[in-house]
Amino acid sequence: HFDGHISVVDWLKGNDVSMHLNKNGSWYCDESEWWAAKAGICKEFDVDVLIDDSIKYKEHLDNKTLFVHIP
Repeated sequence: HFDGHISVVDWLKGNDVSMHLNKNGSWYCDESEWWAAKAGICKEFDVDVLIDDSIKYKEHLDNKTLFVHIP
């Protein structure tokens, strides 16, 4: 079951990743840290399945989390 949600930006900031705001108010960080963030979240919170439209997240996941790509 689902019992909450996790912000990638908040998780990155909580893990001391250097973030900055662009002129439109969107948060950015180093690309490699961004693409690895969801894997870190999955590991920390024991996420069984990650569903995403970007295949780039898959390469960072361990074998405990199933990745489902929805383009």
